[in-house]
Amino acid sequence: MPGRKAVIAALITLALGIVCGVLMDRKLALTAMDALRKHLSGIQFSFPGIFLNNLESALAIAAGGFFFAVPSVALAFVNFLAIGVSWQVITADHSPLYFFALIAPHGILEIPAIVIALAAAFTLAGGAFRQVFRKQAGKFHPAFVRFLRTYAFVVVPLLVAAAFVETNVTPAIFRRVTGG
Repeated sequence: MPGRKAVIAALITLALGIVCGVLMDRKLALTAMDALRKHLSGIQFSFPGIFLNNLESALAIAAGGFFFAVPSVALAFVNFLAIGVSWQVITADHSPLYFFALIAPHGILEIPAIVIALAAAFTLAGGAFRQVFRKQAGKFHPAFVRFLRTYAFVVVPLLVAAAFVETNVTPAIFRRVTGG
């Protein structure tokens, strides 16, 4: 698992992304929401479709650690920004319960998976940084092994569970909450 500092940095990215989405200019938020809807419409709403989309996102975030986590932060921030934008747009017309029924059932698994993928990227970037810039031989390999283990044994199982919940549980909860 990634270290405490990496997890804290990932949680700060999560918080900043959501807050920026919530506070975003309304017109820009509506444009962002349209782009999000367009992206989501291209994903097959099935377990494999959802799982592969989330796996691809988490892998891109985690693999950004090879580039000192700069792309990782940007990709994760956009994912978290989408949560904030969704909150802003959805709660303008619906209750917060509507938003939580739509997001929370699978989000309690998917969001930690993305946070952990980002923290794994920070761990990988730290190992690469020490190896390249501080000339500390042998620092990258252990960081890479930790990165692979975290991704394979923590991120992927969380994404499998999240995709299952998103396709099987979230719709039922949403219908029950909204009466539809």
